[in-house]
Amino acid sequence: MLHNQQRMQALTVDLYSTPKAGKIPTMTQPSQSPISEDSISQLLEFSRQQYQAQVDSLRLPPTDMIKFNGDPLQYWKFMRLFTTMVDKESVAAEEKLTRLHQYTEGKARDAISHCLYNPDPSAGFKAALERLKTRFGNPHAISQAWVEKVLNFKEIRDNVQLRDFADQLRGCKDTLAAMKCEEDLSGRRTLVEIIGKLPSDLRAKWLNRNYDITKEGRLPKLDDVVSFVETEAEKRSDPVFGGIMSYKKQEKANNFLSPTKGSK
Repeated sequence: MLHNQQRMQALTVDLYSTPKAGKIPTMTQPSQSPISEDSISQLLEFSRQQYQAQVDSLRLPPTDMIKFNGDPLQYWKFMRLFTTMVDKESVAAEEKLTRLHQYTEGKARDAISHCLYNPDPSAGFKAALERLKTRFGNPHAISQAWVEKVLNFKEIRDNVQLRDFADQLRGCKDTLAAMKCEEDLSGRRTLVEIIGKLPSDLRAKWLNRNYDITKEGRLPKLDDVVSFVETEAEKRSDPVFGGIMSYKKQEKANNFLSPTKGSK
């Protein structure tokens, strides 16, 4: 018993006494798995990319924010810009609501002005977005607006107008595709009206294209018409040979109006 007490006292003295020269007391720590060099490299690379993305974003020129006046054709464009520039997690709801009101005008502003009086800015902002979507972002209203715009396009008289018509068709097609409403402009009567706006030589070429499509066992769709018009517009936009059709017409007119040197 005495021996055990003496041993405990000796251990206590050794524990609290100054360590002897050449002996460094060690403490046992829980073992930890070392972090691999690959993990560290990946973490550093990710941090570098995040930092570079922020720097590049600050260097970008300021984006011009359009104002939305309630035109259904501009709804998707406006919402894409607003979401990118304003509707972020780091922006307070009150600021979002204020900016949304600032970037609207006319019917669109009148539709959401009352949301500013909501005591809860977050609820007011959500209500304003929902009201804009209900009033001006209805897929049926947007598709009808596109149909009217395309069918009311002026008669195509030159290559510039053909290019403009192709761009308008592409905008229409992509917007309707995003809303899954392409069928609204793929009716046979509508496609006939679209083709009817093309010059006579392109209408004849479309007959051949339509024949090939029907031989595939299907009916032509809006995508077929858009691709056809874009291709023909691209051909006629060639800087060298783009105006060859006009040159031929002009040459025929000159031959018809002006007598040849050998004629009397």
